[in-house]
Amino acid sequence: MDSAARGVSTPDELRRGDRAPRAGTASGLEEDAGMSTLEDILDQLYFTATDERDKGDSFERLMLQLFKTDRAWSERFADVWTWTDWPERDGRRDNGIDLVATDRQTGEAVAIQCKFFDPGLTLYKQHIDSFLSEWSTP
Repeated sequence: MDSAARGVSTPDELRRGDRAPRAGTASGLEEDAGMSTLEDILDQLYFTATDERDKGDSFERLMLQLFKTDRAWSERFADVWTWTDWPERDGRRDNGIDLVATDRQTGEAVAIQCKFFDPGLTLYKQHIDSFLSEWSTP
């Protein structure tokens, strides 16, 4: 599978469009500056993963860091944790919630499920049923 066939889903998008790697970016931050593009990082996660679990865990850690360090996301969320580190988990088992964030304005918890899917695949409701069920339970 080439890098253009690999895809990502973010909390706001269940899957991203099929985008080929770019030679450069509008911001001028190209490989010449020693910086990696997001596509480079995603390709590295995808192609170095030992199995699907490793791929998912690596992507979740990447998203955790994104939510903590990206200016827009860090302005929206006061705190972000992995599901296992979330202080209010109260021993509940993992049923699809990958990350939990605290909304800075409301103080409410926001459940995040990370999906690192090939953009050629269709994401069905069954892929997120356990997530929806877990978060709707009081």
